[in-house]
Amino acid sequence: MGNVLQTGEKPRVGIATKALALYFFLVPLDFVPLLGGSVSKLLAAIPFLGLVMEYREIKFSTSKEIGLLIAYFLYCAITMLFSQDMTDSISKLITLFLNIALIVVITGFRRREAEVAFLEKAMVYSGWLTLILLLVFARFEYNRIWLSIGGEQQDPNYLCGYFIFAIAFYIKKFIFEHKKSAIVCLLIFLTVILMTGSRGGSLSLVAVVLFSAILWLYRTKKTWKESVRLILILAVIAAAIVYILTLLPVEVTQRFSFEYIEKDKGAGRFDIWNNLIEQFKCFSFPRQLFGTGLGTIFLFSNKVAHNLWIEMLVETGWIGLGLLTIVYLAFLLRAFKEKADVMLIALMGYITMTFSLSLTSYKPVWNVFMMIIIFFHRYREEERK
Repeated sequence: MGNVLQTGEKPRVGIATKALALYFFLVPLDFVPLLGGSVSKLLAAIPFLGLVMEYREIKFSTSKEIGLLIAYFLYCAITMLFSQDMTDSISKLITLFLNIALIVVITGFRRREAEVAFLEKAMVYSGWLTLILLLVFARFEYNRIWLSIGGEQQDPNYLCGYFIFAIAFYIKKFIFEHKKSAIVCLLIFLTVILMTGSRGGSLSLVAVVLFSAILWLYRTKKTWKESVRLILILAVIAAAIVYILTLLPVEVTQRFSFEYIEKDKGAGRFDIWNNLIEQFKCFSFPRQLFGTGLGTIFLFSNKVAHNLWIEMLVETGWIGLGLLTIVYLAFLLRAFKEKADVMLIALMGYITMTFSLSLTSYKPVWNVFMMIIIFFHRYREEERK
């Protein structure tokens, strides 16, 4: 792999990388029904097939983040001994295993910087694919736009998550690199997210913009002109949000008002969170420490927790919640140290979403984890073999 860099030839993009890029690109289809199941399992096979075709070039690497993921999985496996619903625990543990196994295997293949850039573009194009699918298969309910394919529909909140990486990419292009065309792309995604009426998705969008601004202030040399420019950018984005909201139906815009949020209690989330926390307080000390087992949240709520952290607190206890927090912090720190800014910004957006959604097996989050490790393991241009 290093010979290409030495000769000055244009670095090639290997089959394994192309296969992984295809997987990233098609991830928005993972909810589509197929032969009694979903496309998800079929998609996961694509990067594995690519690796098989380039097996001679696989060189397994390790990292602290991989170790933490494995430790988290082993802990969750151990808590099954105390599970209150073994069937659901096994099902959720298998899903967790598949997500982590995919990361461990895929990131063991070191890639050139050009290949990492290729993968990053695939994740950006995935956002555009989601937009195209939404235009073709749009369904409106209470004037909110939904994606519905083959009788299955994607929840608007989860739908917004497929735009986050692309938004992170374009906001970096606009703020850091002064690419004026990027603002057009940003406004397109911003409009669609507001059309979904998703408050969690909209909040994650705001988080991405604000964190990008903070990161820019940290990364760059600041002059008064640049600072004024940043303020103007934030003002333009804020004005665009307000203007777009004035164009949308009242059923959608009212969802963003404080009065409406207070009235519907965050679509019932406030009551769910309070109820789960109160029940957790009544657990015995061992239960509070180790939880009730993966997948057992339905024993305490007729719905999911709509909050990753509360769900993991109930299911895996304080220890599991602590491990998961360390995992997220480790990936944030790795992305920050490696200056993988698009991935760092995107992960901050997804973390914001975790406070209103139970993103335990949400593919875009796991894909960002994967990309951060791939970025860390990449061959730098100066490397020689």
